[in-house]
Amino acid sequence: MNSKNLRKRMKIAYRNYTRKKLINLALYASQNAKRISIALDIPFEIIKDEEIYQSLHGKMIKITSLNRVKANKKGLTKGSKIYINKNNLT
Repeated sequence: MNSKNLRKRMKIAYRNYTRKKLINLALYASQNAKRISIALDIPFEIIKDEEIYQSLHGKMIKITSLNRVKANKKGLTKGSKIYINKNNLT
C-alpha cells in the first residue's frame, strides 16, 4: 500500500469517526432537551411516521403531516426534501 492510499484511508476513517461522534452528540442533546421539557412541563414537537406531534401534559396531539417532494433529482445534493402539507394544519 502506498502512502497516498494510506493518507486517503486515514482521512476517510477520521471523517467517519467525526460524523459518528456528531450524531451521538446530537442524539444526547435531543434526549436531554426532551427530558428537561417533560420535567418543566414545556410542550415539545416530535416528528414520527411522517407526522408532527406535539406533547402537552403527557398527551401526543397530531399537528400536521409531512409529504416527500417528488422532483427531478439531477443536480440535487444529498438529503431528502420534505414540505409541510398546509392543508392538514389544525
